Amino acid sequence: NLFGTANKKEVAKEEPADLAKQWKRNIQKQTRSLDRDIENLKRAENKALKECKELAKKGHMSAIRILATEIAQTRKQIVRMHTAKAQMNSVVMQLQTSAAMMKLKDGVAKSSSIMSTMNGLMNIPEVSKVMQQMAREMEKAGLIDEIVSDTFAAIEPEGLEADADAEVDRIMQEVTAEIMSKAQSAPTAVVKSNNDNIVESNSDVVADVDPELQAMQDRLHAL
Repeated sequence: NLFGTANKKEVAKEEPADLAKQWKRNIQKQTRSLDRDIENLKRAENKALKECKELAKKGHMSAIRILATEIAQTRKQIVRMHTAKAQMNSVVMQLQTSAAMMKLKDGVAKSSSIMSTMNGLMNIPEVSKVMQQMAREMEKAGLIDEIVSDTFAAIEPEGLEADADAEVDRIMQEVTAEIMSKAQSAPTAVVKSNNDNIVESNSDVVADVDPELQAMQDRLHAL
């Protein structure tokens, strides 16, 4: 068993305060694992952004949108992981309080606040499996109420797809805007016309701006 308490008999043999300390250690271990995962995701995001900028220079807008979608999903995953970390830290603090109460009362008292936070954690895909198992441990020890279902499906709010599309558009605008800005800020060349008048020319810069890239920028600004 992941948390060392395979059944009710084994749970009963351990002191409640010791169980609380064990859960605390396991949560902290999971938090450190999330920190590593977040760093890996951030590196992947930066790599994808760099690839997007290279594609933008070549005007490959369809390929940029595919990568932008991946970046949006990565950012969403990072947000979920930070949410999980905050909730797990909350459980650790609540367990510390519960452990103190267990010593005073020499027993386990149910905690509705821990149950509520654990329910939230069980709805986060990145930690749901571990948190479901820990919740069962807590239920067997009498810390939280009985778990009524093995399935803890997160209910996605309405309009989530539209929000995802908007985030992809923001990423595309972020990528293409930098390329456009560099092109537009390039130094102009001074040339002579046929009638010897001095004129400024930015033709090389304009030529470098892909028409499809400019069209995409216009559409994104119109949103």
